[in-house]
Amino acid sequence: MATCKLCGSDCSPWVLEISAGICEKCDIAEFGSSTISHKLSQRYSDAYTGAHALVVVGKTIKGVGVALAVIIVIGGCAMGSKGGREMDGIVVGISFALAFLAGIPTYILGILIAAQSQTQLATLDTAVNSSRHLTDDDVGKILFKRFSL
Repeated sequence: MATCKLCGSDCSPWVLEISAGICEKCDIAEFGSSTISHKLSQRYSDAYTGAHALVVVGKTIKGVGVALAVIIVIGGCAMGSKGGREMDGIVVGISFALAFLAGIPTYILGILIAAQSQTQLATLDTAVNSSRHLTDDDVGKILFKRFSL
């Protein structure tokens, strides 16, 4: 037999292993206490951090798409100026086409990633606001963290 960390009663060892050393009675009694609120708050905070990280990734990818397009155009213009007059227009045209083919899809990918993470943030907002296991103070703290990141 093993002893519960909270009430000191003897329980079977497998029950205590599953519930981190807390017997079934204490686990049920703690369900409405601040322990579950703390665990949920931490879970939501971690989820918000992940969603915000994805927003940053999406914005970064959009920036890379724009930078890639600009670098290709500048490189094409520089290469076009080194060639003869008849090659200027062709090289610059090809550089604009390559910039379009490389930059636009990359930028769109960034938009899609950022939009998906914004959807994740909205879903988390709904989950936090509708959670019956969180008090109004807990909801306020979680949403404050959400907007302070």
